Amino acid sequence: MKTRRKCTDCRLAKCLLVGMSSDLIRKQEQQRTKHSPSFDLNSKNSALIKQKTFAHQQWKLDFSCESQRELLHSEQKLLSNIVHAFHKYNALPQIYRVIHSLSTSCLSVHYNTRNILKIVILSSLSTRSILNSTPDFRILTVNEQCSLIERNFNGITPLYTTAVLRDLDAIHNYLFMKNLTSMFGIGVVQQGVRFYQQLDNDPTIIKLMLIILGFSSNCTIIDSKNGEYNDSLLCGTHRLLGSQNSYTELLWKYMVYNYGYYVSAVRFTRLMTVCLNLIKASANVYMTHRAYQALVNGIIDNTKKLLISIQNEPISLWGKD
Repeated sequence: MKTRRKCTDCRLAKCLLVGMSSDLIRKQEQQRTKHSPSFDLNSKNSALIKQKTFAHQQWKLDFSCESQRELLHSEQKLLSNIVHAFHKYNALPQIYRVIHSLSTSCLSVHYNTRNILKIVILSSLSTRSILNSTPDFRILTVNEQCSLIERNFNGITPLYTTAVLRDLDAIHNYLFMKNLTSMFGIGVVQQGVRFYQQLDNDPTIIKLMLIILGFSSNCTIIDSKNGEYNDSLLCGTHRLLGSQNSYTELLWKYMVYNYGYYVSAVRFTRLMTVCLNLIKASANVYMTHRAYQALVNGIIDNTKKLLISIQNEPISLWGKD
């Protein structure tokens, strides 16, 4: 109470920084006071303090109600479409069967390695189908689609795979973890377990984050082409960033609606950290593991061929018939 008016400028700046609308400031009252004949310096300072104090109080009221605010109908519809697309192209049943087969100890090392890599294939097929069903992806040229998939593979596929393995509780499958360790080494597996444990437990947040990463200008830290890409999306365009921004805004509103501002800020920060670390770890595996590198290159090449072959075919948006 004694110090809250020490620096009202800073208080107002913080209010605006966290999203308070400038329209909430009582501008009409300010104008009336400004044109008053008896207006002097002291009254001006007094009015300014009142306005800034009001701005802070109004922000507090809005903030307390933020988690109860309903999502707009258009936002609910978009969220529903995203969830439907993930359900339509879900690879969890197929990955479950692969993990179950890896639990049989009599299988050969070669067969186990092939099955572990198959999990990556299934994850990439699922994420590719999901992205390909979005309107934002369909309006891109074929070259842009191919380049986007290639540059964001190391972002979306590891995140999707980690989320699916978490849903299947694969960390407690001893034989699966043993085969995974024999292929990638204990260091990579331990790092993967940390990502597994740190990943947000809300599946809708993960789905939205995968779409956001899918429309990034570049999720890879490996430049295998030495900067030679045949599209303009690498540097970001209003079209690409506009798509990503709409999904990012939806993610934030969804989080605030369900968890409140402070909890959402913490969870969002952790999510960004996990995603960045996943991208870095995936790049390291790509550079050091020849079988994985060959697999990723093959997946990307096949994806390009597929996108070119179906460019004139009608695609069901969001996987809806």
